[in-house]
Amino acid sequence: MVNLARQIGQVFKDDLAKKDLDLNDIKIEFGMVDGRVALIDKISGENMLAYQDGEYVLPLDLEKILLG
Repeated sequence: MVNLARQIGQVFKDDLAKKDLDLNDIKIEFGMVDGRVALIDKISGENMLAYQDGEYVLPLDLEKILLG
């Protein structure tokens, strides 16, 4: 599961980088769906810590950036 978490984290990091954001931390939750491990958490600005040009981006501002 550690590798899965790292892979998912890298996807988020790469996607945020396209918007000039640096992902510092993310909280993701896993669960079982049909006997398989799955990402079950909502994705929002509230569960990640990101910076833009060295400045912390507030969760609501992060959501606005992500949603474009």
